[in-house]
Amino acid sequence: MEVGKIFYIAERCKHLKYPTNTIVIRQGDLPKHVFFVKSGKMKLIRKVDFRNSLETLVPKKEMIKILSQDLTKEEVESKNFHSKLLEIDTLLNGDWFGVQEALVGGEMSHSVITSIPTEVFILDAAEFIRLGQEIMENFFRYNKFYPNDQAIRESFLEMKRWEDYKERVSLNVRCEKELERRKGHEIGRKDQIIPPKFSQPRE
Repeated sequence: MEVGKIFYIAERCKHLKYPTNTIVIRQGDLPKHVFFVKSGKMKLIRKVDFRNSLETLVPKKEMIKILSQDLTKEEVESKNFHSKLLEIDTLLNGDWFGVQEALVGGEMSHSVITSIPTEVFILDAAEFIRLGQEIMENFFRYNKFYPNDQAIRESFLEMKRWEDYKERVSLNVRCEKELERRKGHEIGRKDQIIPPKFSQPRE
């Protein structure tokens, strides 16, 4: 980037400091600035709506495919769904966000929350556009894009199924070890020789 444009950005950026667990921008907001992370750490949180379980209605092998689909109009109107807050990414020094939404237009598809004390620079979208087409194209080229809700749901459900499987395997192993321990304990008791009891003669 040309030195003149670097100075241009530096002169027009605002420097902000955020403490830990601060919501910098919310999902659904319409940003008017581009954000640059100077230092710290931030997490991207997406609120994702999930269809309620349909275990009695669809075969088990098709469960994830069905549950990862978008809500139907009827499910939304009857509120027959539940929501989860999922962490989809982490931002560190040198990262940026809000470029696509601020320059092209559109709502934030996620919230941005600080994990530790964080410092950011913000640049007004109009000022960013004045940097020129080449700069904008470079930012768009390296901008992070995230999967849609359906892909996130599918990944989450696959991960949950794998975690449940590991938990069942772990539980089975623990049960088998406990049975072996008890079995060995019972065998040990049977092998013990119990001395006879003698009663004291009466005088």
